[in-house]
Amino acid sequence: MKVKFLIPLIIIVSLLFSFIGYKKGEIDTDRKYQNTNIEYHKRQIEKKEDDKIFDLLEINGFIKTKRQGSLFNKYNVKYIDLRIRNNAFISVAKNITIQIDFLSKTKKVINSTKFVIYEQLKPGDELSYKKDLYPPKEMENFTLKIINIE
Repeated sequence: MKVKFLIPLIIIVSLLFSFIGYKKGEIDTDRKYQNTNIEYHKRQIEKKEDDKIFDLLEINGFIKTKRQGSLFNKYNVKYIDLRIRNNAFISVAKNITIQIDFLSKTKKVINSTKFVIYEQLKPGDELSYKKDLYPPKEMENFTLKIINIE
């Protein structure tokens, strides 16, 4: 009588464990698919951000004057104080080329200068940068443009 009871019990327990193992395999497969799916979407977002990285970088700056020189030979030096912010979620900007156009009273470009900032700007970060400038005396205003990003 105990043998008759034992055989169905073994069959039920083995079916139960095989079902649990099958479900665990399904869960592992789902997790693997989800991780692959996340990586796929991450690459898609990064590709879209790389295509429109110029729109995701925010730049502003001011031209300021500072006094330099020795005690008896002081002179004014103009410099630009820049702030660049990366508003991307994934993409990193590096080696950013900036163009400054110096404008007259009539908003005509008198002169322009380009320079490269050899730094890496991670998503969400802000970069401060200062550079000496030699703008024309006729300059009334200026514009800033990012013209290249690696």
